[in-house]
Amino acid sequence: MTYGLIGTGPVGCTLGAHLVKAGQRVSVFCIEPEKTVALRQKPLAIRGALDADVRMDEIHDNLKDFLQAAPEVILLATKSCHSAQVLDEIRHCAPRLNSLFVSCQNGLDVERYIEQRFGTDRMLRMILHFGCGFKTLNEIQVFFSHTHVLSDRGEVNSSLKEKLIKDFNDGGFPMVLQKDYRTEAFKKAILNASLSTVCSLTGLTMKDALEDPNIKKVVKDMVREAIGIAQAEGLAVGNDFEEYAMNYFAKGGHHKPSMLVDIENGRKTENEDLCGRMVELANQRSLAVPVVHTAYAFMRNLEKRILARGNA
Repeated sequence: MTYGLIGTGPVGCTLGAHLVKAGQRVSVFCIEPEKTVALRQKPLAIRGALDADVRMDEIHDNLKDFLQAAPEVILLATKSCHSAQVLDEIRHCAPRLNSLFVSCQNGLDVERYIEQRFGTDRMLRMILHFGCGFKTLNEIQVFFSHTHVLSDRGEVNSSLKEKLIKDFNDGGFPMVLQKDYRTEAFKKAILNASLSTVCSLTGLTMKDALEDPNIKKVVKDMVREAIGIAQAEGLAVGNDFEEYAMNYFAKGGHHKPSMLVDIENGRKTENEDLCGRMVELANQRSLAVPVVHTAYAFMRNLEKRILARGNA
């Protein structure tokens, strides 16, 4: 089977590398010239909690050329804030394309961007439980990795879902099918939205933020409010998840969440699909989430100013 990969950040590259490690064909679309050259010239090395040494042989910087490889499965590993534009471009370039799309992104209900354009039978969601970053353009350090989740949606062909699971596991990337994937996605979104947003607003690392008792209280309040939203949605996110989240954050050390790195580099963040989506769901159910709402509004304003500065 031919896989297509869109998004060559550390997450996308790690996914693609483990599929190549499993012996699968992977066609890659990359719009960053420096990254394109690096991937074409040297092998990709994954180190740490995951391990792979592979050469990515099919690197395209033109979307039409990428789509001509006719991938049966396209892994969408861009930031979720770019999903709509990327998917619209794909639909424009290849209106008869019948690929299955897999959202490999952070955020709440981000798979809806695929569903709105290609339908429920051509969409899956992946919830990833690993942290990683580039050491060089060809080397990725994976700090931790747990079992990952692929949505078990009845609309998608069962043999195709099982093929995806087998290929990732064969490549040393542990993954399971799960019907109740939205609960898993919401838990991940709580972890991404709370401390990451606070770090982005303050410019602090995870450890520095949590060492300030006032800031730590804000993070706890965000987690608590987000759990309430999940429960109102009928998802099995128990109150004990608050303790789990705070313990999870405590292991982060002097790490800058990707959202903070985006702000520092003048890039758009996933705020709309994290805190923004939580506020939207809360409003639909008339839930009061003042801390999440405040964080969302502040983050939106900060992002607007950062982007305006970059375009000046």
